[in-house]
Amino acid sequence: MPVILVEYAIGRFTKNSPLLSYRKFMGNYFVWLGGWIVVTAFFISAYYSVIIGWCIYYFFISIAFKELPTTERAGMEIFDQFSLQPQWPVTCQIAAIVLTGAFLFGGVKWIERANLVLVPLLLLILIFTFGWSLTRPYSEVGIKFLFTPTWESFTQPSLWIAAASQNAFDTGAGLSVLLTYATYMGRSASITKYSLFIPMMNNLVSLYASITIFSTVFSTLIGEDGAMTRSAILQIMQKSGPGSTGLTFTCTIGISLRCRPIRRFRFFGISCISPTKMLHRVKNMETEPLV
Repeated sequence: MPVILVEYAIGRFTKNSPLLSYRKFMGNYFVWLGGWIVVTAFFISAYYSVIIGWCIYYFFISIAFKELPTTERAGMEIFDQFSLQPQWPVTCQIAAIVLTGAFLFGGVKWIERANLVLVPLLLLILIFTFGWSLTRPYSEVGIKFLFTPTWESFTQPSLWIAAASQNAFDTGAGLSVLLTYATYMGRSASITKYSLFIPMMNNLVSLYASITIFSTVFSTLIGEDGAMTRSAILQIMQKSGPGSTGLTFTCTIGISLRCRPIRRFRFFGISCISPTKMLHRVKNMETEPLV
């Protein structure tokens, strides 16, 4: 919250791009700071375009395949085919960049209109999957595991660093995204209210998402192998990382939406466009110094 508050204050006061804002607010010797932040945001935007490209690929798979994979191995085979054929990653990457550029072409107004549509769609997906995940067998095992703390981990500095970094990454704090948006704010806008509201809503959405993920993954893996322990499930999630989440959900959706192509089409179609909301924010900050 303090970082967001400072960004809002600097942006509203300077009414400039990140480079010029830091120079005006902190002096000529800090122009490099704005440049460093912009370069960092550029590489993060490249990461997001890759993720959106994956969503586009899964959208195509949901149309082309009569049935989605129902096992992790089958899901990995589909992803291996994608990664081993260069034309697919390149094509999906270009499609993601073009999709983002289409929104950015119209400036702030188009970005705002896109967010007014995409953010509610993203929340609807989350609410639907959250309710659906709670109805699945063994979902309570995942929820219990999620809310059972390991008290000794609270003494580890790495835990707090990871938590703070994740929170900053989610909200865009420290990337001058909010600084750029604040340049369009009037003096009557309460930056304190927004600085409180954004982290609170972010953490609330993250809580719902974590419950959805853990209840779904535990339910799916225990359903496939009743002898699988909680530690074994956690090891699978830690070993596979972020990519496992997408593949696991692909398998899960394949099981739940089997023989329902319309639902698959709708789910992956919305999944393709909803994540672009975060990319728009990063890209908007990136283009501001060039204006």
